Amino acid sequence: MTAFRVEEYPYLIIGGAPKAGTTSLYKWLADHPGVCASSIKETRFFLDADYPLPRANAFMGNNLEEYAGFFRHCQNARPLIRVDVTPDYLYSNTALRISELLPSAKIVFIMRDPVERMVSWYKYARQRGMICKEMTFHAYVMGQVGRHVTGDTPIHLRALDQCRHETYIKPFKEAFGKRCMILDFNDLKTDPLNVMRRICDFSSLDESFYNSYTFQAENVSQEARSRWIMRGYTWTRRSLAFSLHDKPIIVSLLKKPNAMVKRMLFGEQRKAGEIQISDELRMIITQHSESN
Repeated sequence: MTAFRVEEYPYLIIGGAPKAGTTSLYKWLADHPGVCASSIKETRFFLDADYPLPRANAFMGNNLEEYAGFFRHCQNARPLIRVDVTPDYLYSNTALRISELLPSAKIVFIMRDPVERMVSWYKYARQRGMICKEMTFHAYVMGQVGRHVTGDTPIHLRALDQCRHETYIKPFKEAFGKRCMILDFNDLKTDPLNVMRRICDFSSLDESFYNSYTFQAENVSQEARSRWIMRGYTWTRRSLAFSLHDKPIIVSLLKKPNAMVKRMLFGEQRKAGEIQISDELRMIITQHSESN
């Protein structure tokens, strides 16, 4: 078996944005025979040190070899394209270094309408117990207006600031040049086959794999039966994922129990309900997304 250095592999990085179909994209790419997807969806390896998300390992400037631990489960004589789907890379300066540290890496961003994205974040925050169920969407948005994001700002209260896509994506365009691709969430949602063909062409994957593929959406927002149980489940699942990220056999064995727990949490409940949004609130979100 030919040995490759970490930086010699081809990489496809899905760097953003959160709440824009990245979970589905991870599943669809992971199914491709030419792909070695990371052992957990979000490696978060290249997030800034002070970014408020937990992780198993982080880039410290001289530990790039540790990144290989997320891909240990699919060693191959030929270098499969390694896929890392960490949507918060979009907001991390450290992730800009991927362009030089992994010279064969290509990066993809999926942009979503800011109002739709805020609604999705609101539903997710309720589902995960980050905010109480009594908090309205209006209160969730207005609580972030005029609020300066600092290192202490929790992730769910950065949603409005992170709607400023062009501000955050500009340095990645400059760093990666032609190795950077921008996609639209609506295209991914309405015509996934065409989007996957574009990604395959961009990353040199065989697009014919998706000709008869069944595209199923993942991570659809739902209302959990209990906020506190959901928070405990999320913490436990995350801790196990990080501690076992380089033990693929154990991770595989835990998939069925995890699916059973999720069914117990959500039961047969329907998707989280629709949110009523005033024209004024839409304007506030849109204007904020266009600010520098």
